[in-house]
Amino acid sequence: MKSLETIFSKSYLLHDKTAPIVTHDLQELHTAALASWCLLFTTMPSSHAHDLIRLYAPEKFPGLIESNDADLRNQAGETIAVLYEIAREINSIFADPPESLLMTLDKKANESVKYKGKKEKRIQRATFREIYNSFEEGTNPDITIKFAREVLEISSWTSRLYYNDFSNLLGAGMNVHLKDNAFLRSVFNLDDAAAGDNQQAKGNRFERQLANKAAFKLRTQALQKTRDNKVTRTRHED
Repeated sequence: MKSLETIFSKSYLLHDKTAPIVTHDLQELHTAALASWCLLFTTMPSSHAHDLIRLYAPEKFPGLIESNDADLRNQAGETIAVLYEIAREINSIFADPPESLLMTLDKKANESVKYKGKKEKRIQRATFREIYNSFEEGTNPDITIKFAREVLEISSWTSRLYYNDFSNLLGAGMNVHLKDNAFLRSVFNLDDAAAGDNQQAKGNRFERQLANKAAFKLRTQALQKTRDNKVTRTRHED
């Protein structure tokens, strides 16, 4: 992972907090390296993931959102979403993003710069609005992919990362592999259920969304209580 960082770190902000000037070809390389880093991160044990989240999520990766390249900006945003999603899953103390990051995400979700193309701005705003809402409202990606007589539901940033990476690799053959490739089916937890079972699962999506939002609210309340207790202890010690 350090080798991959050596590649995309060339797009880190400079000391004066400005984005470096990088050629388009190098920016494509940096984007691919960051996507590969993120994929490897999802395989890390909890203890290692915790350290990586502490090191990269609050400071290093937010700077990549300021890149001059749209693909790198969007990849950086989605990588941050994956890091914090896993942080919540492992109950990391770094599961709460700093206010500065939320402000950056909100800015990118509403940015309107004249020199950027309409398509580029539309994709950026949609991407960062979804990421921002996942922090502020506890929502998750909600994508349905139909193949053969089955349905694959993408309901997390991690599964979205997997789907995008495999789609880029397999291209038009993605649906064929979803149907017949045992490894790919195991990645997405696809069993041998019939189409009817998939329809039933689809009907339960709303319940899962409510459960996710409820869990997000409880986690937020617990974190707030923990912070309040720390403040109270500090005052007593003073």
